[in-house]
Amino acid sequence: MAVAVELREAIGSVLPALRAAIEGAGGMWERVPPPSAAAPAGTESGEEDWSPREVTEHVIRADYSFAGAIAAAIGGEVPERPELALASPAEALAALDRSAAVLDAAVAPLADDQLDVQTRYERPVQWVAELAANHRREHAQQIGAAG
Repeated sequence: MAVAVELREAIGSVLPALRAAIEGAGGMWERVPPPSAAAPAGTESGEEDWSPREVTEHVIRADYSFAGAIAAAIGGEVPERPELALASPAEALAALDRSAAVLDAAVAPLADDQLDVQTRYERPVQWVAELAANHRREHAQQIGAAG
């Protein structure tokens, strides 16, 4: 079983790859990939047809959602999820910094004895934290493949 510190590290460790993928998406920011481009395993149906901008907006929204689910489950402050319309990778990186800080703040107080607490997803906190890390990783690969 994972411990809270490992989950925090897993969530944070994926951020550099996601940032690099977004930075590399420049000229492809609005381009939808051709149908032959394979989406990473685990992406939702239709996500493979998203532009790097759409994928990035999805990842950032999900960061807020994961943070809210974890915070609510362990008695923390539930963050508000902002509206997003990221016109450029630079705007996306700034928004990602904000969503990453929110997710980090939600998992910072997480203790090992809270990992089994159920969330609004009807799954335990540990599952949501693992999903947060894997979600970032899968979509970083998707953005990188498009760029």
